[in-house]
Amino acid sequence: MEPETPFPRPSGEPARSLRLAVAEGCSSAAFGALTGNAIVTAFAMALGARDVDLGLLTALTTVSAAGGLVGARIVGIAGRRKPLVAGAALAGRLAWALAGLIPFLPASPAMRVGLLLGIVFASNFALNLSLSPWTSWMTDLVPSDRRGRYFGLRNTVISLVQMLSTYGAGLLATAAMRRTAGAAALVPFFAASTVFALLTAWILRRQWEPPLRSEPPIAFGRMLRLPFADPDFRRLLVFFILWSSVCGVAGPFFAPHMYRHLGMSVAQVALYSIFSGVCGLASQPLWGRIADRFGHRPVLAVNIVAVSTLPLIWLFATPGFLWPIWIDAMLTGVFWPGLNLAAFNLVLGTAPEANRTSYLAVQGLVAGVFLATSAVVGGLLAHAMGGWTWTVGAQTFVNFHVLYVLSALGRLALLPLALRLREDQARPFAALVQIAGDKASRLFADGVEAGLTFLRRIGRR
Repeated sequence: MEPETPFPRPSGEPARSLRLAVAEGCSSAAFGALTGNAIVTAFAMALGARDVDLGLLTALTTVSAAGGLVGARIVGIAGRRKPLVAGAALAGRLAWALAGLIPFLPASPAMRVGLLLGIVFASNFALNLSLSPWTSWMTDLVPSDRRGRYFGLRNTVISLVQMLSTYGAGLLATAAMRRTAGAAALVPFFAASTVFALLTAWILRRQWEPPLRSEPPIAFGRMLRLPFADPDFRRLLVFFILWSSVCGVAGPFFAPHMYRHLGMSVAQVALYSIFSGVCGLASQPLWGRIADRFGHRPVLAVNIVAVSTLPLIWLFATPGFLWPIWIDAMLTGVFWPGLNLAAFNLVLGTAPEANRTSYLAVQGLVAGVFLATSAVVGGLLAHAMGGWTWTVGAQTFVNFHVLYVLSALGRLALLPLALRLREDQARPFAALVQIAGDKASRLFADGVEAGLTFLRRIGRR
């Protein structure tokens, strides 16, 4: 089906640009592997970062979503999205080359960590400057009745590239840190990331941008008020505010826990992402098809129930017993892609056509601000409980475990709000649960029958 736009389009569009969007995502994923959470967290800890600093690392990453408002304002004035998306994304990614200079500066550990935090904020501010215009651009490019399948397929391909590049980067980082002491071992990764920064910008420049629907520039104050004045979008904003808060309180402290308390290497932390990505390869197209059939709201609700249990799995992992980590990686790959896909498409579907870029920017901003605030709160709590331990049998609980429990309970508490989100074409949550239960029951019954048949054959022999 053709995209829902009254404007003429060049021959071969939007199919050509949709293929390029997959290539752009793959290049971006490779860049992310070189500047991702495993490497940046290891780099920050090697520079001397404390728990509070690790919370700030996540906080600054998310509060930089304010750049989305600036991007929406520029789009309203310029009337185009592609130049801003390509230029701002390139600037944000090239900023990481500066991080490679930090270990060689004659500065104290605190100042070096501060410089890293500044680069993190500047880079993510520029990337967020491009994010809401890019989302608006993709909304016009992808037909509404194909969004679930298209983004499911796109995310799957990107996950495969991210999986391979993250594992490769993790192995190289582990080897580099064995050869070279300190943060300097990770400098080559930031230098190499510039190649993919340039490649991603080049691909973006080659994509077709449908003419922007009329979005006259509006004042920042009105830009902030409009989404909150829309009842349906306001309910969505409240959900993202609360969801960001309950996830942010624990989110920054999974990788540090792997390094500090579980004794895992950079390669092992990267392997966690790889294993999760492998599971995501199968789950993302499936969630896309389910969302197109049942709607995004029930898919969101099902996955909220599932991901609410994941932080609790971490309570049982020890340096000599890492199986819970790999179980969590598997379940993360199965359920988080469905949640992210549903949430992304609910935002696209709820934002009105008029001033859509502004709506998307405000959603990113409020989610980022509350994620940042909760990350700082989580960092302060972790710092305050830095020496706390509680031993039960062979299991020792530490400060990070308290944050995991708080996050799990908070996630589950938001299920009723998720079920009240507006989506006109969505089928009831119970319908999806019933069908899933029926399929699970049939699989169980088939398994029991196969087992009994096998036992009867053994008995006859």
